[in-house]
Amino acid sequence: MNNARITPPFAEPSATAFNAPVHSFIKNLQAETNFYRELVQLIEREREILRHTSLVDLRTNHSRMEACLLNVQICRNEKEKILKSFNKTVYPGCDDEQTLYSIAEHADDHLRNQLLECLDKRCRLIEAVKNRISRNVTLLGSSLSQIGSTLMFLQKTISGSTNYMPSGRMCTTMSNGTFFNRRG
Repeated sequence: MNNARITPPFAEPSATAFNAPVHSFIKNLQAETNFYRELVQLIEREREILRHTSLVDLRTNHSRMEACLLNVQICRNEKEKILKSFNKTVYPGCDDEQTLYSIAEHADDHLRNQLLECLDKRCRLIEAVKNRISRNVTLLGSSLSQIGSTLMFLQKTISGSTNYMPSGRMCTTMSNGTFFNRRG
């Protein structure tokens, strides 16, 4: 007994019905790819903003990123609707859901190439988004570490147990804990 997935053959009249949703998939994937491309640019911008610490710019950029992610989700939802409709129309008796890759196998050569190209671009952009987010997380981690060190320094400066000379060096000979000692 063969457990391989059997795809029902297409009748000639349904071939044109098959190509119409493929055009919709291509259009949807192109829109999704454009949103991912915009997201990559926004994440790169976030990295520059993080380096220069502008909170207003960071909030603006984050709101743009949220809008971009919302648009990606809308594209994904639309793609799922088209896919469900496609499966009901082209594969009415089949319980297995078809993926975009299996649909591409049965599309015309030109449409197959376009669909596979869109899928490939989208995958590369998703990978770029993941890589850039990882880099930004690393940058934020080092920034938080620097902020922690600065806060520790300020806490030591404010506390009464440490003396500093006007040169900025810690004075270990004075015991009264003033910021600028009388000798320095």
